[in-house]
Amino acid sequence: MREQQFIYLSIHISTIASSLIRIHEALHALCNVQSTTIYYCNLLILLLAKEIAN
Repeated sequence: MREQQFIYLSIHISTIASSLIRIHEALHALCNVQSTTIYYCNLLILLLAKEIAN
């Protein structure tokens, strides 16, 4: 039972991480002007996705 819950949680976490990556890509596409603010915002999203994936 616990193993099934762990597998479910792992799948859920990877789904969230891929969603965050898609959000990052969407932000990047919307904001063609690469400002410092956009750069740090994208960096934060990627770091968060990386943490969730681990």
